[in-house]
Amino acid sequence: MQTVSQTEPRTEPRVIPASDAAAQFQRILGEVESGQTVLVTRDGMAVAQIGPVYRHAANAFSGPSKG
Repeated sequence: MQTVSQTEPRTEPRVIPASDAAAQFQRILGEVESGQTVLVTRDGMAVAQIGPVYRHAANAFSGPSKG
């Protein structure tokens, strides 16, 4: 089972261009795990937001149990 961050979200997302996000994806995931939200932009326009999943939201994505 994966660990889910329970820290409070930060108020300001970190902004990163899509061209840099691909090269820094592992680093971005580490930041997200610690509670940071990252806003990905292309040509100065926001195209994606990557943020932490909190325990109450994670339960909605767990899917059917195997057994």
